[in-house]
Amino acid sequence: MEKFQLINFLLGTDQNYLSVIPTVLVPLTAVTVLLSSIASIIAGWFGVKLKTDGPKKLLELLLKKRIILSAIAFNVLCYACYYGYTYFKNYPSLMMTIEKNIAGTSTDVFENNFPDRIHSFSLNELKVIPQNYKISQTIKIASGSFRSIVPAGPNYYLAQIDGVISELDKASFSEKRKFFIGNFIATRPIIYKDFLISGEGSHDTHHARIYSYDLKSGKLFSTYQSKGHNEGTPIVFNMNGNDYIAFPAGKDGVHVVTFPELKPVWNKFFGHIDSSSHYEDGALYSGVGIEKHKQSNDKRFAVKQNALTGEIIWQQELPLSTWMQPVMSKKYGICYVLGEIYFASDMGFLYCLDKNTGKPTLSIPTNAPVVGKPTIVETETETIIYSADLKGHVLAFDLEKAKIIFDFKPSKESSYSLSSPTFDPATSTIHYAGPMGDYYVLNALTGEIIFEDKFETRSFASVLIYKNKSILVDMKGNLREYTF
Repeated sequence: MEKFQLINFLLGTDQNYLSVIPTVLVPLTAVTVLLSSIASIIAGWFGVKLKTDGPKKLLELLLKKRIILSAIAFNVLCYACYYGYTYFKNYPSLMMTIEKNIAGTSTDVFENNFPDRIHSFSLNELKVIPQNYKISQTIKIASGSFRSIVPAGPNYYLAQIDGVISELDKASFSEKRKFFIGNFIATRPIIYKDFLISGEGSHDTHHARIYSYDLKSGKLFSTYQSKGHNEGTPIVFNMNGNDYIAFPAGKDGVHVVTFPELKPVWNKFFGHIDSSSHYEDGALYSGVGIEKHKQSNDKRFAVKQNALTGEIIWQQELPLSTWMQPVMSKKYGICYVLGEIYFASDMGFLYCLDKNTGKPTLSIPTNAPVVGKPTIVETETETIIYSADLKGHVLAFDLEKAKIIFDFKPSKESSYSLSSPTFDPATSTIHYAGPMGDYYVLNALTGEIIFEDKFETRSFASVLIYKNKSILVDMKGNLREYTF
């Protein structure tokens, strides 16, 4: 039973105040009556008649003021223990624990992985070039990963679900260093100007931090703590010659801090935000998702803000929640993928808004919530956005024709898939880690399978395309590298 459900159970109401009933009386009375009934039955077999005032006297004893007050105190104590356990369970690791876990020094030259995977492509045409895909190596790492691996210089960086970011050698995947955070990591690491930036936390985490590590010394450089959690990867942007980081903090809205010091610039709340923001021309575009324990008819918004001040430029209500970073179309504006993940729903949307006014420009419905990170590909004649839905289907939206041009169904569907497709511009192919243990390479124009490999481990992380390699990591810690 979840924390808030337990409170409401104790209250017997939806009111936000604490009322404790002496629940210990109910089981004691029930046990007493049961034992008395059994004793009466057995005595009856031997013709013995028992007195019936025993249970009555016990009940009178239990209803005494002292007993009732003791029961109330016991209930309060149980609630306090449960709440305290839940609070500290979902709190980040202690700073003293993090600071004593030093990764060690390095003389490597670190390339920027700025700010994240590319999700917008401009091409002359989509020309599919099939390749010969084959697995080159399989590596077992300490734990699984919720996000894809990150290349930077001679290394890969992998955020693992056990709270460690591993620095891996590109050739052998051997671990060179590890950066300790100690909490579930749902964000991809950012490598920028010799610093590693990471968030932390799952949906139940509170007071999560953003971490800045000095890659040369391996030491923790700075932290910033919000009141919420960080499931969306932070983004780095530059304005007026200064670098900033924008990140979502769940119930604590959007934050902007300086890079790499992580000094606060502004924080705005207009709804629960788990998705990364999109930065363009001095503005941040963000979106709201309805979280657990909230009403399904609460309002969701897409918001454009001044990136330096947080001032809201426009705010547009959305028909459904959004959980992924939006992408910008030259013709149709800022485009969001929509769908509910905490409420039963058989629909979703690709939903585009004018970037200047926030007014809707395009809407394409789907048969399931759309939750995959969108990727936009624009040619002289086409504008296509690729994403995936909660069942694990890969979707290709043709914005010019306002329709879905293919809906790829994997061999095994899922009721809760969060993997996103990856576009390879060199071959015009879609790479996708299926929800139940499949790897697919698809024709980006038709959705036809070019290559597939099957394994029995669940994956939420996207596939990394790096030069002539593709790399995917699952939730059990299996890392697979393919060459083509």
